[in-house]
Amino acid sequence: MYVNKYLYGRIQELDIEMDCIFPPGPGSVLKIVGIPVAKNPLDTSQTEEWGIRRATCKEAVELDSKLKLYHALRDLTTHLQEKEYELYTLKYYKEYPVPKVKSLLEIDHQTYYTIRQSLIRKTWKKIKDLDFVVELAVQ
Repeated sequence: MYVNKYLYGRIQELDIEMDCIFPPGPGSVLKIVGIPVAKNPLDTSQTEEWGIRRATCKEAVELDSKLKLYHALRDLTTHLQEKEYELYTLKYYKEYPVPKVKSLLEIDHQTYYTIRQSLIRKTWKKIKDLDFVVELAVQ
């Protein structure tokens, strides 16, 4: 959950990196006048080749994984209870130490770990069904 703080910045970096490596495609195989770029239906145009390379490169896979995790965590934070959200903000976003979090939330040791356990369970429940590469998403 600590990764969420830095995830959006890394997503933007990957997007810029991909734009530098691969030229952005126009999104269509046809020229503006409607004439196909490829010589025959089975041929692949340069535009299509760049699009295929851009979609299948390791940066694209990493970007896709990070985007899925980012959206899942963002959706999760909108469905948290008040104390869970406060704990998430203090512990995992602001990275305060446990004693400070407990004092700010005015909770005891047992309540802190109960809320934290609930937060971790909800997080894993939210992201377990996503189809993404965990190693790429969290690096």
